[in-house]
Amino acid sequence: MALPALLPPRQTPPMPRTARIAPGDWVFHALNRANGRGLLFDSPASYVDFFRIVEEAAQAGSMRILAYCAMPDRWHMLLWPRLDGDLARFVQRVAVRHTQRWHTRHQTTGRGHLYQARYRSFAVNSDRHLLTVCRYIERNPLRAGLVSRAGLWPWSSAETHAAGDRSGRAHRGGSGSRGGDVSLTPLPVDLPGEWASLLHEPQNEVELDAMRLSVRRGVPYGDAHWQAIAAARLGLQLEYARSGRPPKASRRDGTRRRD
Repeated sequence: MALPALLPPRQTPPMPRTARIAPGDWVFHALNRANGRGLLFDSPASYVDFFRIVEEAAQAGSMRILAYCAMPDRWHMLLWPRLDGDLARFVQRVAVRHTQRWHTRHQTTGRGHLYQARYRSFAVNSDRHLLTVCRYIERNPLRAGLVSRAGLWPWSSAETHAAGDRSGRAHRGGSGSRGGDVSLTPLPVDLPGEWASLLHEPQNEVELDAMRLSVRRGVPYGDAHWQAIAAARLGLQLEYARSGRPPKASRRDGTRRRD
């Protein structure tokens, strides 16, 4: 007796990506990095080109940029969108235009992804926690050993904020061809007068661990009460987000991750 024919395996359609909730008038830290061990920026001209893209996208979408930093393999921006959905539209516009120009310049069109994945982001409470995130962003080049003082890195907002410039006008993150023109919006909270000194001092591990958790899992960054309210508004499971990182003492190799 002939065996019955086997039915082809049932094809399960791929699950669509969950749309991110990013309300207007909330502050978000957005970031992305290069695919694999690649670079996003390999020359001063590549930084200038990127910031031109950022400025064009910000003007087209009325995006408010509070702070930023671009490094060889990543970028960070502290953004204050006006309307629901503005965050995703702005970052997508920047990523698409940046990828196109990178491949055109390097003649690598069709040879792979420039970015490792879609961008990461998390909401930030507009109080002292916003200053902590701003400091984290602007300290990145110093923490990575690229400069001896944060304000010396030309591809960030550190120099402008350290100088106490709260005008929000377009500024240059360096002189001549060293920097790109980016229109900064004044922060919704006052910067301390000693901001330049604060940028030079390391942040404590409690701040860094909380920041890394937010980077990895999108956990809102703020005090516990605001964090719970924000997580509910954004559709996040806060308890799940808190459960993942093992305590420092339980890590076998004792190493610390740098984000």
